[in-house]
Amino acid sequence: MDQLLYKVMSRENFRMSVEGNYLHFNRVDRYPDFPESDQEDSEQLPRDRPVNEKMSFQKEPEYTLADYYDRSRSRTYVCCWSTENLETNWIRYGNEGGGEQVCIVTRFGKLRDRLNQTLSSDETRLMAGDIPLHQIFSINYGLVEYVDWTLASGHEDRLPNPIQYAYFKNDRYSNEREFRISLAAFGFGEFMLDNGKPLGFSDSLQMHFDYRAAIADKTIENVIMRPDADFTQLAATFKDLDINAVVQN
Repeated sequence: MDQLLYKVMSRENFRMSVEGNYLHFNRVDRYPDFPESDQEDSEQLPRDRPVNEKMSFQKEPEYTLADYYDRSRSRTYVCCWSTENLETNWIRYGNEGGGEQVCIVTRFGKLRDRLNQTLSSDETRLMAGDIPLHQIFSINYGLVEYVDWTLASGHEDRLPNPIQYAYFKNDRYSNEREFRISLAAFGFGEFMLDNGKPLGFSDSLQMHFDYRAAIADKTIENVIMRPDADFTQLAATFKDLDINAVVQN
């Protein structure tokens, strides 16, 4: 797939991501509470929840299917992109504090290959603070399906895989043209640390991503700025980061 993907972020977050070599993923049930955030992201659809609450597991009759989906949601993280360079996304994202913004432009096929390689590498480690863990996340990619939130159902032919809920979204967000990358850790019980304590799932996580290498091999094709951006300020940032793949929007 040769689809171009676009991600708008603040100049400062871009700097931190490049210096830290990471892509930022947000936990889908812990978005900041600001007017544009989707607090229902990856929730069970309203028509599905009553049905899910009536289904339970043979060995754990008190544990419903709705509980399972809720727990799965609490262990799911996404990194959001768009299939178009939209004005909507420049207005909505990366403008906290009134600072400068940039937009990363990447080729999906190359991005997918790079992330899959990172996740499958023997050198990849999941860290809980300073404690290394076994890699427990699965990665998925896909276009968001925008639905009528009150009428839609995932129960068409069979019970949905929990990751499917992460790709349903209220159609009031359809102007974002979202493509998302998800990291999810499914399971019925707790994930335990070596010290016997359950693993806590933080509000966000960082996945290794080498921006300079991605620019060199054209995984990242461009970093765009707005026509009215302070080029002098942005140019200084890119010079400090030793990045030259910048064009004006």
